[in-house]
Amino acid sequence: MNISSLLRRVGGLCLTIGLVATASAFEGKVDMTLTSGPKDKDAMSMSYRIKGDKMRMELGDASTSKKKKKDGDAMGAMIIDFKKKEIIMLMPSQKMYMVQPIPEQKESKKKSSDPDFKPTGRKEKIAGVEAEEYVGKSGGKHMEIWVTKEMGRFMSQQGGPGKSVEAWEAFMQKENAFPLRVITRKKEGGPEESRMETVAIDRSSQSDSLFVPPSDYQKFSVPGMGDIMKGMVPGR
Repeated sequence: MNISSLLRRVGGLCLTIGLVATASAFEGKVDMTLTSGPKDKDAMSMSYRIKGDKMRMELGDASTSKKKKKDGDAMGAMIIDFKKKEIIMLMPSQKMYMVQPIPEQKESKKKSSDPDFKPTGRKEKIAGVEAEEYVGKSGGKHMEIWVTKEMGRFMSQQGGPGKSVEAWEAFMQKENAFPLRVITRKKEGGPEESRMETVAIDRSSQSDSLFVPPSDYQKFSVPGMGDIMKGMVPGR
């Protein structure tokens, strides 16, 4: 997969889901499936590996969500080092990597939307973790969010620098919660527009080698890539 294809996938992912893990006490791997439109249509698999101040995000195609994915099968990967404030883009098929600073996020002059999500009373175990459903509106969409407080907080940076915080983002931050399932609909009871579903959680220790480029990868750079990545990659 070439760099432009990887950026399109990462950019689309960040704009749709807009989630990035902050450094937290949780260490392990979280596997998710992303769908756009009707369930099982245009599926994409995604996994987060989290350890201290570092996070690794791996993307796969639709087929990887229907079969067991092996380490190294990812179509592309991104390592975020919050301490160094840098992003490492990995291209496994070419054995290449690129390093870019995390784009600075300008403080929004707009007021954040007030979190207005209400619990429905429904609880369910998702990937073995107890989650509770909250519903509300955000960005003009009806959203159903199943959250847990067992795994620290996920923060969002949708839309890039200077954008106001959406209601659901503010809610996640306020509740110090981690989303295990996020469903977006145009209106309550309407068809799904998108779904993020956690399918597996592994709390095992993660190897430090997963958060640095492999020794046989060649470093490369693309002029102007920093500007291209603004608003496409997660910020703090």
